[in-house]
Order: sequence, then structure tokens, then C-alpha cells
Amino acid sequence: MTFDRERLKIWDATPLYNFMRKIAFPSMALVLTGVFAVSIIGGSLAFSIHGFSSQAIFRGAIFGLLVLAVPSVVSDLILHFTFLRDDPLYPLRRWFALSLFSCFLWILLLLVLAPIGAVYGGKAFPEYVYFSGFFVVLPFRFLLVLSVSSVRLAWRFICSISQPLASFMAATAFFAGTLAVTGVSLFVISTLTSFTSIYALIAYVESRGKVKIGFSPVEMFRAFLQDWLDGNSEPFEDSLEKLGVYQQISTGLLGFSSRRTGKLKGVMVVSNFHPGPLLNIGSSVLPHLIQRSLEEKFGVVASVPHGVSGHELNLVSQAQNRRVIQEVISLMDFKDFSSESSHFARSEFGVAKSSCQVFGDCALVTLTFSPNTMEDIPLDVGAELEALGKRHFSNMALIDAHNSITDISEITDDEVRDLKESFRNALADATSKPKVPFKIGVSKVGLDEFGLRQGIGPGGVVVFLIGVEDKLSAYITIDGNNMKSGFREKILDALYGLGIDQGEVMTTDTHMVNGVVTAKLGYHPIGEAVDQDKLIEQIKLAVVRARENLEEGGFAYSTSRLKVKTMGLRTNILVEFLTKMSRRIVFVFTFTVAVPTILCLAL
Repeated sequence: MTFDRERLKIWDATPLYNFMRKIAFPSMALVLTGVFAVSIIGGSLAFSIHGFSSQAIFRGAIFGLLVLAVPSVVSDLILHFTFLRDDPLYPLRRWFALSLFSCFLWILLLLVLAPIGAVYGGKAFPEYVYFSGFFVVLPFRFLLVLSVSSVRLAWRFICSISQPLASFMAATAFFAGTLAVTGVSLFVISTLTSFTSIYALIAYVESRGKVKIGFSPVEMFRAFLQDWLDGNSEPFEDSLEKLGVYQQISTGLLGFSSRRTGKLKGVMVVSNFHPGPLLNIGSSVLPHLIQRSLEEKFGVVASVPHGVSGHELNLVSQAQNRRVIQEVISLMDFKDFSSESSHFARSEFGVAKSSCQVFGDCALVTLTFSPNTMEDIPLDVGAELEALGKRHFSNMALIDAHNSITDISEITDDEVRDLKESFRNALADATSKPKVPFKIGVSKVGLDEFGLRQGIGPGGVVVFLIGVEDKLSAYITIDGNNMKSGFREKILDALYGLGIDQGEVMTTDTHMVNGVVTAKLGYHPIGEAVDQDKLIEQIKLAVVRARENLEEGGFAYSTSRLKVKTMGLRTNILVEFLTKMSRRIVFVFTFTVAVPTILCLAL
């Protein structure tokens, strides 16, 4: 399974966007309150730790107010209305947040070193501790400003040193000129060393990135932040367009109609595009976009379960999404409806479970390893299964139910063997019995009380209920990314009490939920962060509603292949590059901060 080991590299990104998700900016009022609170309270605490007295507490509060808080706010206001007015990633609120972080670093250093008088070798507190803070604060500011801000370099340099410089000028007055020459020297040295090392680091990343991925990784990073922080996906998707490659995706539509009225009731869209990579980027939201488009244009109930696909088939932009949606809409002109279906057949072999139900000359197949963990079934495995199925049927809709996960893991050769065997057995069982007229009932229930933070997308839960003679089978699709292991079984057990004989619970694999919360997987699978009983009640409601409109039905199938730009296996190159560069950045940055700070305190 060499292909899968390559595919696994995309999962290396989970810790990266979990870390990024923690970078949140509260309201302007809260940030400003934080600047003053951290500076004043932290200053008082540090001074009192060094030598407790009411005078020390008061002097620490004044230090925090006049040396840290006030200079920070004043310098930020000046910068905002001069150099940074057109910077998309640094509105005033985020600039205040950066100063809050700077003040926090200074206070942290004062708190840690205040009780360790021996470290200073008899030198004055807080002067030397404060001056050593330049070697901590300035590298962070240079890194965050040089890499994130898009204004000209000279302005980024000024913005990086503005708050430390304003604070230093206030500190000189606070310390009544003592050690002023030393302070100037340390400020200049820290500025030059920090700028030189960080600028060289960014230049190195740029040069390596242009060789490795073909364009500026720093520009791509800025574009990613615009989407992450402001919801503007266009700049980042422009970068992905440069990274992407053209590949063909297949799409099949299963249309179910009422024989009584002749009108279309529901459509199941099964495609092998992958809904990724995360948030609103690329095809992350495409399952819901397809569902909404069909609902609005044709007035039908639509579901978009996860086809057999992997991250290499992530679409790169909304423009590519629109092409897929238009293709799906063109496939809605169904012809030649069949009124017969086989019974729902399920086969279990080893850890794999496959179901098959034949409508006309089309086999609808679902695949799962539940309750064992399952991630994306590789494309080559899907192609092999489809080739096996088409020995018996003209058409096949192959669904990776994507409905059980505990940890990220790679599909094994043994699991693939089990999957193939269960697949063959399910097809054999379904084809061994005659096809008879069937009934169809459909419904959709919105899950409005849940949201992306709980792992539930806006598509809600969709039920396709199939009646064959005296048996009912339910195809349930929930808009989310995978499912907590064991929850599928809990849902099916609850449905048996409603007279449902067989069924499958599927997810759309939407990546709208990815990166929204800090979680082990980078998202919450369905059932992990919700009240499971409440969600099951909504699913049961959807099944009851589908049963209420159960009637004799017809089936038609349409399919096409479309060439679109996807992220391809170059995604792995990007993730591998980012992972490697992040390690080097941490090493260089740690060296840049730690060595000068230790030398400053040891002198």
C-alpha cells in the first residue's frame, strides 16, 4: 500500500491547523483591556516578588502602565493611521493583539527572573531583565510582521520595532536615565540580530519554497491567513490554482421519482471528488453547494454521500466547484425510469461490510469498516471494485460510507482483502434474487441546533427510504466528516424499532468542519461533540417523514466524467515542505531568542 503511505502525508497538517486555530483575536475592547491588565497587574506582581512592599506594588503598576501599556497603545494608533491602513491582515485590533503579546512576554520574563537574583550577578532589577526582553520580544515581532504584513519592507521594519522603541523611550524616563547607554546598546544589538536572523530565515524559506512548490510560500501563507482570519478564500485559492493539476472526476446521479405523479422526488449524487482541504477552501463545502443547488433549482431532496476519493482529488477553487455544480445540473435530465429493485443485500467479511441494492441496471453499493476506524478508501481500490462490479452491471454508484473513526490510521492490505471479499459477496447476493417493484420515500431534516463546531454541516440529515415487498431499507446521509466509532451501530439499532429492516448511515465528508475547533483529528466526527440521543431523535424524525411519503417509485441513473483542477499528489509536496520548514523555523527562532538573552543576563 505504498500509495496510501504517500496519501497519509496530508494528515501531517492536522497539528499545524490545530495550532493555527488557537490563534484567535477577541474583541477590540477585550484586547485593550488585556494590554492594560497584563501590564499593570503583571508589573505589580513582578516587582512585589522581587521585594515585597506597598511601594514595590505601586512602582510595578506604574512601570506596567507607563513603560508597557501606554507606549504600546500610542505607537499602535500612530502606525495604524500611517503605515498600516491598507494592510489586509493587520487591522488595528490585531495590531493591539500583537502588542498584548509583546507585553505578556516582557511580564513573563520579569516574573520568571524576579526571584532569581543570583542570575543577575548583582545587577539592577528591573533594568537588566527589561533590557534582555528586547531579545525575546523583537524576534517574535519581526517574525510575525515580516512574514504576515504585505506593506513594503522598510515599513515592516518600522512596525516591528515601533512598540519596543516606544517602550524603551518610556523606560529611559522611568529609570531616570540609569543604564541608558547600556539600554541603547542592547536595543540596537537586539534589533540588528533579530532582523538579520528572521529576514534570512524568511528568505531561506522563500528560496526553498520556490524551488519545491514553484511559487512564494510566504505569499501563500499570507493568503491562507486571509481566509483563516477573515473568510476570504480567493487569494489562497489563487495559490492553489498554481499548485493544482488537471484530473478527471466521475459523477453519478441516482434519481428517484414518484410513479403516481411522474415527478422527481429525490436525487443522490455520488462523485469521487474529495471535499477538502478545510473550512471554505476548495471543495470543502462542495457537498452542501451541490445539495443546495439541486434543492433550489429542482425542488427535490438531495443527498451527497462520500464517494471513493482521497485528498489528491480536492478541488482547488470555487471556480472549479462551479464547474462541477453545472455538470451535476446538466445530469438532471433523466431518461428511461425503471420501476424495479432488488432487495437490500449486506455482506460482512472480516472487518469489512458491504451493501448492494440494484435499481434497473445500476448497483448502489456502500462500503464500511465500522465499528473499526476507516478513513478514505484509496482510489486504486475503488477503481478495482468498480471494475469488478461492471462485469455484472452497466452502472455502479460506489459509496465510501465514511462512518467510523477513532484515530487516524492507514488502510491495511488485510482490510482491503476483506473489503473486496465482502463486496463480491454483496453483489452476488443482490443479483441472485429477482427484481421487483419498489417504493420510495424521501425527507430532509435540518440539524440547526448543532453546528460546525460540533462537527455538523448545514446540509442536515437526508433519508432515502426504499420499500421492497415487505422490507424497508434506509440510506441516511448526515452532513459531517466521518463519525465517532460505534455511533453508526447506535443509529441503526434505533431505527429497527421504527420497522427499518436494513440500512446504512453515511457522511458527506464535508471539510467545512475541519479547522474550526482544536481537536485531536482537527475536527469533531459526528457523535463526538453532540448529544447523541438528541441527534438520533432528529434522524428518527427524518425516517418517519420519509415513511409518510412512501409510494411506488421509479429510478434513473446518469453519469459523466469531468476534467477539473485538483490539488493532486502535489498536496503531499506542500505539506511535507511546510512540515520541514516549520521544524527549521522553530530551531532557528529558538536559537535567535535563547542565546542572546542568556548572554545579556550573564554579562
